[in-house]
Amino acid sequence: NLPNGQGINYYDNGKIVYEGNYQNGFEHGYGTFYFHNGNKEYEGNVFYGKKHGSGTLFCIFSGEKIYEGDFKFGVKEGYGILFENNIKKYSGLFQNNNFHGFGILFHKNGNIKYFEIKKKEKDSFQNIYIPKTSITQKSIFPTHLGKMKGIKKFFKQNNIDINNISDSYLKFDRLNKNYYLM
Repeated sequence: NLPNGQGINYYDNGKIVYEGNYQNGFEHGYGTFYFHNGNKEYEGNVFYGKKHGSGTLFCIFSGEKIYEGDFKFGVKEGYGILFENNIKKYSGLFQNNNFHGFGILFHKNGNIKYFEIKKKEKDSFQNIYIPKTSITQKSIFPTHLGKMKGIKKFFKQNNIDINNISDSYLKFDRLNKNYYLM
């Protein structure tokens, strides 16, 4: 009989390997994997033994959170945040465990160090990230893009109060010179 439902699996040393849901003998659903030393390795969604969906990775030595975000069949895929010494180091998109597409690197003091915006080759759209700190009464000015013409008009036409905007994503259509709130 294959295990189904809640369960716990142990290492030979008696420490827990996995604690969580099982389906047809596989870790499946929500659960926690542990290192041999007893520290958490991963906590989150699991799909037939693989990290899949939302989850958190932990450091084997310190037990600190090192990654929180999306996984696909065991690898970082989609949106995630990397941490170093409990400080956000990178926030953005991943593909096959690597930074991919839009992302922000942070200085140790939390200030933004670098933006990356990659445009799609097949269409005229560009995704733009606007941090709250770049929005002022006079203009919206992410220094990496220079002044974006038409952005104030876009907010006014869509009845968006600049004072109430948190970190935001926009889609810019370079052909039609129009913005879309994402």
